[in-house]
Amino acid sequence: LTLPRINRPKKLSEDESTIFKGLLFGPPETGKTRSFLGLLQHGFKLFVISTDMGGEGLSTVKIALNRLGRKDLLENLTVVVLNDYDTVKTFIDDPTTIYPTIYDEDFDFLCWDGFSTFQGINVSEKVGDDIKPQVKGDKELSEGREAGVVFEIMDWGAVKNMTLRNLDNFLKINNPKTGKIFHKLLTCLEGKNAVRSGDGFNGTTNYIDNGKPLIQGAAINFLTPAFDLVINTRKVGEEY
Repeated sequence: LTLPRINRPKKLSEDESTIFKGLLFGPPETGKTRSFLGLLQHGFKLFVISTDMGGEGLSTVKIALNRLGRKDLLENLTVVVLNDYDTVKTFIDDPTTIYPTIYDEDFDFLCWDGFSTFQGINVSEKVGDDIKPQVKGDKELSEGREAGVVFEIMDWGAVKNMTLRNLDNFLKINNPKTGKIFHKLLTCLEGKNAVRSGDGFNGTTNYIDNGKPLIQGAAINFLTPAFDLVINTRKVGEEY
């Protein structure tokens, strides 16, 4: 049996045996995306897929590099915006279909910015489109279910499976030309819990951060164990 280079047994003393997988999650404007700046300053070369709401948000990195007088480091940062589930899956299955030279440019980190949006919008949209009732007009099915916007148990199972399979395959992406496994960095928003105070119509609802990544359904139970380091980001003062 001949194993691909990526699967061969390795001593932990070997440099290529140590692969970093990091997860950053937190409220908006707490430095998740801006963390790419530090990696660039340490000489790493980054490829970023963005599924963030409204497109990529890497302007914070560009502005910071301009202020530091290190515009040259922008050459080591490549980003592509993937707008829907099928395009994301296409990239994960074969990154060269989206960026043909990805293996030739020898990137160190493969980053996924905006995983919460992918999971909360793109995955659920795909499930809503693909898992339709087989019999239209069933009295037990609501109009929302038929439209794919109201989920039942089987739908949530599909959301979990599609989320985790794409994440697992993303984390396993390697460079088949060199055998190098990319370090990975993922960013998520932070979930919130609703806290109700007062009575009846006089009450108010506040939403507080719950210290967990913003991931819908049972997939949240599998997410953090996939990473070596999980950081809950916070903003302090004017800098973060």
